[in-house]
Amino acid sequence: PAAETAVAPQRAQTVAFQRVTAFPGEELWPSFSPDGTLLVYSQAASNDKGMALRLQAPTSATPRALTESMPGRADLLPAWSPNGREIAFVRLDEERCAVMLAPAAGGDARRLGDCLGGRPHPLAWYPDGRSLIGAAPAMETPRDGAINAVHRMRLDEGRWQALTYERAASDVDVYPKVSPDGRWIVFQRNISLGDLWRMPVGGGKPTRLTDLRTNLFGFDWTHDGKALILSHYTCPAPRLSRLCLESGRLSDYP
Repeated sequence: PAAETAVAPQRAQTVAFQRVTAFPGEELWPSFSPDGTLLVYSQAASNDKGMALRLQAPTSATPRALTESMPGRADLLPAWSPNGREIAFVRLDEERCAVMLAPAAGGDARRLGDCLGGRPHPLAWYPDGRSLIGAAPAMETPRDGAINAVHRMRLDEGRWQALTYERAASDVDVYPKVSPDGRWIVFQRNISLGDLWRMPVGGGKPTRLTDLRTNLFGFDWTHDGKALILSHYTCPAPRLSRLCLESGRLSDYP
């Protein structure tokens, strides 16, 4: 059923937070394995030796290298496959921005294709593990088409294909994610005045889910596909909230 547009936040249950890493430098773009036993993230190496991916158990202080640190190369934005066997990520170097795939157990990463518009952008998986979904905000009119729309890349093809759905030329659609049952795609429309929209996985007419018109800092589906967890700015500070898709109710976590 179509959700009512969410406006007024309610309250949700208290969330407990736990520190996972405590190393010098930056650790960015964390992504949990489907079973929750491992965390992959991008870590900045010292002395300008680039950024590489690290694997770590949530209760362990010793990470394992998934990719090698190299000067002038950054491995970014990792995303676990649904079966937990592979990790897709973006590799940025002086020559190109590529979409890569690495075995979670270790081994050489292989290139799937190029990033949309030649710039880094988040990746997400279709539940069947055969395709990736992505979008990249275009700061100017791109030469290769409207990359600020939702695209799909089949792993066996390595090419991004734009989905067909209703959108204005001025719309900037980013961060698409497919529902656990594979029926829906939710994405953020617009950046500083952003909201969440939902459409069928095959495209068509999107439905607006929120009416926040604010900065969004990320979102994800719950495992049962009945709600979204999102971070957003609502004066006077950022909030973490849960959006029930059936009722359209937005509940803030304390």
